[in-house]
Amino acid sequence: MGSAQDKGETWSGLGECLEDVALPAVAGISTAIDAAKARGEIAAEATMAQTALRWILDHEGVTCCIPGARTVEQVEGILGAAKLPKLSEETHAAVKDVYAEKVQAIVEPQW
Repeated sequence: MGSAQDKGETWSGLGECLEDVALPAVAGISTAIDAAKARGEIAAEATMAQTALRWILDHEGVTCCIPGARTVEQVEGILGAAKLPKLSEETHAAVKDVYAEKVQAIVEPQW
């Protein structure tokens, strides 16, 4: 147990690469979300957090995700994610491309 278990499957190990990897990855994902909004795939008011939860729920084998919330507003945002339609293959591919380009080489060796 320990810090090694906090890295690998998630993007949690990217704090050590904030400027070089994490922030550019977030920018790339934001671009993918903006494109999905422009196509009318998701509502313009959908947040990145809601879209991320929708992305998780879209994966086969995922029956739920358990996000944490401290405020009523956060709970309402989480519930808003369940109301979003499934993301398109185009959006999933765009996020996968960001992961492959920016994140994969940093995260996967820690598995």
